[in-house]
Amino acid sequence: MTTTAVDAYVPMVMLSAVSGARTMTGIAALAQARARIANHHAIGDQALPAIPRVLSRVTAEFDRKIAVGATLLALGEFVADKSPNIGDRIDAAPIIGRCIAGAIVGAGVAQFSGKDRKMSAVIGAVTAFAAAHVSFRARRALDDALPDFLGGVVEDLAVSAIAFGAMALLAPQQSEGS
Repeated sequence: MTTTAVDAYVPMVMLSAVSGARTMTGIAALAQARARIANHHAIGDQALPAIPRVLSRVTAEFDRKIAVGATLLALGEFVADKSPNIGDRIDAAPIIGRCIAGAIVGAGVAQFSGKDRKMSAVIGAVTAFAAAHVSFRARRALDDALPDFLGGVVEDLAVSAIAFGAMALLAPQQSEGS
């Protein structure tokens, strides 16, 4: 299957933007998509000789564990975001972390599509930086219109919807017969 530039860059930008709003959510979504693909390949590798088949299953299991760990970190971030003691996402340290997460996501999505990983990492970092600023301002507007906690929940739902959409683009659900 060949991917066009749009096929590759749309989920990259989506997940990088998600990382701008919630640092770990883009990484978690990418890890979940990778685990879904690895599991599909491990199931389909029944015709392989024993050693490659075992390696495929070990890799799939490793990918599943990474996906679980990243997802738990993302869920923890969703909870921590509601604390009044958490600083602004556009402060120096948090925004650097978000840019790094965006770069990781960009390079990771590029690996799926065979695109240039260095350029994709740059695109991911820049997207996360911009999304951090946009989502910060959007959250402030939500908090002006809604109670703070409810504004955070609305933002979490939007971030989750974008992440799930990107995951569906990266690793569509495989039918049993495929």
